Amino acid sequence: MLLHVAFAAACGGETKAGAGAAVVRDSAGIQIVENVSAKWKENDAWKVGDTATVDIGEAEGDTSYQLFRVFAAVRLSDGRIVVANAGTHQLRFYDRDGRYLFSTGRKGGGPGEFENLVRLFRFGGDSLLTFDYSGSRVSVFSPDGKFARSFAISSGGGPNFLVPDAVFPDGSLLMQSGRSFMSGIREGIHRDSALFVIFAARGVVRDTVGSFPGSEMFVVTEGQSMSVTSRTFGRNTAAAIHGDRIYIGSGDSYEIGVYALDGTLKQLVRKRHNSVNVTAEDIERSEQEQLESATDENWKRVTRRFLEKMEYPKTMPPYYNILVDVSGNLWVSEYGKAGDEQPRWTVFRADGQMLGSITTPKGLRLMEVGADFILGGWTDDADIEHVGVFPLVKPGSG
Repeated sequence: MLLHVAFAAACGGETKAGAGAAVVRDSAGIQIVENVSAKWKENDAWKVGDTATVDIGEAEGDTSYQLFRVFAAVRLSDGRIVVANAGTHQLRFYDRDGRYLFSTGRKGGGPGEFENLVRLFRFGGDSLLTFDYSGSRVSVFSPDGKFARSFAISSGGGPNFLVPDAVFPDGSLLMQSGRSFMSGIREGIHRDSALFVIFAARGVVRDTVGSFPGSEMFVVTEGQSMSVTSRTFGRNTAAAIHGDRIYIGSGDSYEIGVYALDGTLKQLVRKRHNSVNVTAEDIERSEQEQLESATDENWKRVTRRFLEKMEYPKTMPPYYNILVDVSGNLWVSEYGKAGDEQPRWTVFRADGQMLGSITTPKGLRLMEVGADFILGGWTDDADIEHVGVFPLVKPGSG
């Protein structure tokens, strides 16, 4: 599997799709969609409501509404919302209006318990799948929160630190390999290859998708100790799935590859992009934000060590994250600089043609996009965590 595919010649037929929106061409059986301008006109553009129709999260009172370290949430077919509240090692269930119903899970290593809950997915209707980093354990729960089964992920002597990026409708998992940073490693930037594999629903390797550039990390050493963090303004490798299509982007350019389950590259989705230089002001603002986010003196000390030695890239990444909505549209998170509070996403149809850009409410982290809603999380000005549902309005058909 090639890490990067570039096409400069030997292209097949070239067609324009829409009024200057995109150029679609073929090269050696791979469809390349070069997006130049948005398909949406002003009156067609989708919009996200400014006010949540459901808002879960309170500062005091009933602890069932006090959220801590939420990293994911899903909306079930009946409108119920399941929140992965890692701070209490629970899955919390709320009705379609945000009223608390019940919780499942607690701290521990037994069936239905969590030590280090880091993933939550919905699959096969309304079944729930979680991943506990401790022990690389996958657990499956029924829609009513009852524990069904669990199994440990083992690569069988293959890559270590496998973490799921997405789950297929049958419960199989798209997993990405991480890296074990051992003592003696050199200080500075590290970007290893990330191997993507598909595990069957019981934890057996079914397919290998391929190797791709991993996310950029930065290592600082001090004596015998070592600390690792994401590189500031670094490239991030993101993945998503829809049906039998796997989307993977490394962030080196504005390009997303679309792959079959066996790793065959089927399509490249591109957007014209002008690189944005990293300025001294960007660096200063980013460093200030990182120091302000450190809540204790030890954290501030470690953060300062990173900032003193950080090697900054010359340009910002073209994007940061990707997801696919229920209709198969690809959403790409435009990279926001330090201080940018208004998230912006570019939406592409399932055929790779760009619809246009859409902004979401201040500080919102998208977790799921439905036909007429988005589900996400945010932290308010009082540092209170929230999960909520916002209306997604689609004036045009797209």
